[in-house]
Amino acid sequence: MATFREKLDCLVNGYVRKKVKKIQENKYPMELIALIIQFLGNILLASQMVFDSFGIDKSRMQIVNDRKAICLKGYNYSTGNKRGSSIRLKCAMPIASRMNNEYNIKSISWEINHTATCTFPNAFYFIGVVSNRIDDFAYCVYQGYNGIKDAYGILGNYEQMMNGDGKYQTSYRHKEHISSKAENYDVNKPVKIKYDIVESKLYFYQNDVEFSIIPLPTHESGITHWHPCIGLRDEGDVCNIPEEVIIE
Repeated sequence: MATFREKLDCLVNGYVRKKVKKIQENKYPMELIALIIQFLGNILLASQMVFDSFGIDKSRMQIVNDRKAICLKGYNYSTGNKRGSSIRLKCAMPIASRMNNEYNIKSISWEINHTATCTFPNAFYFIGVVSNRIDDFAYCVYQGYNGIKDAYGILGNYEQMMNGDGKYQTSYRHKEHISSKAENYDVNKPVKIKYDIVESKLYFYQNDVEFSIIPLPTHESGITHWHPCIGLRDEGDVCNIPEEVIIE
């Protein structure tokens, strides 16, 4: 049975698409139509920037509300459980080369902040995106050299990143673009992520300072959308998504 949130999503989605169709059928100036469609698309995408229960292990990750999630089981040396847990957001962000950017959006920006119950820096923390092909978020995106594929973003351990092949790489600080020399993002402050749809790149900021740029593939077979995603390490780790979403 669909939850209230799922029913609301369907209503919002259906309403926006009906309005777009009606607008397109009328003979309004094209510039006005484009602005209205983009405005309605902004409303739809912003409403979907919430946690998604799809693919999660509910014994490992709990959605407290739309914008708060907590890790229930994490890293444990004694049991050999080193896997943490992950969760994506509902927002399916378009890929320009797939011709599915129906609302003519140039970029989407959102923020994520998380706690670190036991230790930080640590590579079992992940902030970034995953593709629509990923359907299992039971464990953390990072698993050494055998992590979740189609994951692109930064890890919480000294400039390491995930670059789509399930293996971590260093460094996520592109020196030709970034002047920041800090070793890691500050876990006590939000990280802002900007997905540039036109350039197909992720930009990472903290304190309004850009510290990482990660390019995304544009023609990988089967990838049609990107979802924001976060990986947590320890029991009790909490992740929050602030309400502000900037869509341009």
